[in-house]
Amino acid sequence: MASRWANAGQGAGIGAQTGAALGTVVPVVGTALGAGIGAGLGAIGGGMVGPSETEQARLARLKELQRRQELGTLGYTDQEINTRLGAVQGQAQQQMQADRQQQAALLGAQDIGAGSVAKAQQAQAQREQTVMAQLANQVQQEDMQKAAQQEAELAGLMGLQAQTEANDRQMMMAGVAGGFDTIAQANLTNERATAIAQIQRDLENGLYTAEQANVARAQVAHSYGIGGQ
Repeated sequence: MASRWANAGQGAGIGAQTGAALGTVVPVVGTALGAGIGAGLGAIGGGMVGPSETEQARLARLKELQRRQELGTLGYTDQEINTRLGAVQGQAQQQMQADRQQQAALLGAQDIGAGSVAKAQQAQAQREQTVMAQLANQVQQEDMQKAAQQEAELAGLMGLQAQTEANDRQMMMAGVAGGFDTIAQANLTNERATAIAQIQRDLENGLYTAEQANVARAQVAHSYGIGGQ
């Protein structure tokens, strides 16, 4: 988020310049007031840059995991299952082929009956089926473990996305509030300047004595919480 909002300060500066120019064109608004409006909106505009490549990748991963969760396909993909089964069972089949050849050689050397050979081959086949089933179960367990890991990853990504969106809203509101604070300060400054100018005109027109003008200035300063002039 820090990188995403890195341009907020620059946006505020550019907005302030634009708003100040607006104030010179529209005297009623005032340069300071225009700068305040521009700064607040500029901060928002500067902050609202597109997501970084990292954030784009994270959002894509989040959507993909959500899609697969909805489909019930978290864990290994079909291709990954086939690849994994092919790897473990293929290696086992090579060993089984070697075992069958060795068994055939031993049975041939012992010169036992056909019935005994058939039983030995059947026992070997059952052992092979057991091994293949165990390997399939192993891959299934791996699939379940990966699905659990992806569930945890999804939960973490969803939490991070929620925090990111909350930070976005907070930064946006801060930019708006900052703009309005500047506007409020500009209004107070303009009102104070107007009041002081009016006192000076009244003094020049003989409506105030010098002492009365000083008292009036002090009252204006007190009203706006600043030092007198």
